[in-house]
Amino acid sequence: MSEHVAGPVPVSLAAYSETVPLVIAGLLAGVGIFVAYQGYRGYVRNRNRTLLFLTAGILLLTTIPFVVESWVRVTNALAPSQSILIAQLLNVLGLVLILYGFTRT
Repeated sequence: MSEHVAGPVPVSLAAYSETVPLVIAGLLAGVGIFVAYQGYRGYVRNRNRTLLFLTAGILLLTTIPFVVESWVRVTNALAPSQSILIAQLLNVLGLVLILYGFTRT
């Protein structure tokens, strides 16, 4: 009788190539929500408009693009190039809000 020794199970790298970026993007979105929440609390406490614009900018840089990308991935509503364009436009808008918060308020 021969004994079968179980070795390492081969794992496809394709599974990791989809999962790891999604986990990292989810982490970024989660941290973005936390930072935005702290900014919103600061705005409510101090009524400082700069914090309001910073909070909106952080959400547009981190969380909203993740939500849009996840929605597109699930529904296949847009082509990948269109979803990338939307994510980049959201990033630009977020940076504009942060810049406005620093310079105009």
